[in-house]
Amino acid sequence: DGAEQREDEEAHAGREGEVRAFIGIAAAVEEGARLATRHNITSPFAITLRHRVAEARVQDGDLPGALTAYQEIHQQFPADERAHFYLVDLEFRLGQSEVGLRDLDALLLRHHDSKELRKAAGALEALTQSYPANPDLVFRLSRVHEMNGEREKAVGVLDALGEAQLSAGNKPAAAETISQIIAMNPPRIEDYQNLLAQLSE
Repeated sequence: DGAEQREDEEAHAGREGEVRAFIGIAAAVEEGARLATRHNITSPFAITLRHRVAEARVQDGDLPGALTAYQEIHQQFPADERAHFYLVDLEFRLGQSEVGLRDLDALLLRHHDSKELRKAAGALEALTQSYPANPDLVFRLSRVHEMNGEREKAVGVLDALGEAQLSAGNKPAAAETISQIIAMNPPRIEDYQNLLAQLSE
C-alpha cells in the first residue's frame, strides 16, 4: 500500500510539474509577443510568437482576446494573409458582421490585385462553411467563382442558399437570390423565372 501511495504521489507531482512547465511556456510566449509589439520587432520569429498567442486564446475560448491579437498582427503586418483571414473569421464569430465584411473585402481585393482568385475562393469557401446562412458571404463566393470562369459553381452556391432560404420561409431573401441566379443566364433559366414569379404572387 505504501509503495502504491508513493507511486500515486510521484505521478501527481509529475503532472503538476508538467502543468507548471506548460503555464511557464505559455507565459513566456505571451511576454515575448508583448515585447515584440512594444519594440516593433518584425522578425519571422516575433510574428510566429504572436500567432501562437492568438491561437492559444482561441483554444482557451478567449475569442475577444484572440481578436485583439490578430488585430495587432494585421495592423503591423498588413500582408499577413493568415492573420487577416482569422481576423475576419473571429469578427463573424463574435457577431461583428459589418466589420467582418469590410475586412473581408479588403482581403479579397488583395487577392484580386495579386491575381490570386483561387485564394479568394478558398477563403470564402471556408467562411461559408462556417456561416452558411450568411447571404453576403455566399454572394461574394458566387461572384468569385464566376470570375474564375466557374459558372456552374457560381450558380450552385446560390441555388443552395435559395433552397435554404425557402426552407426557412424567407421568401423575400430567396427571391433576391433567385434574381441573382437569373442574371447569370444559367441553364434551365425558365425554371428559375417560374419560381421567381411564384414567389412574387
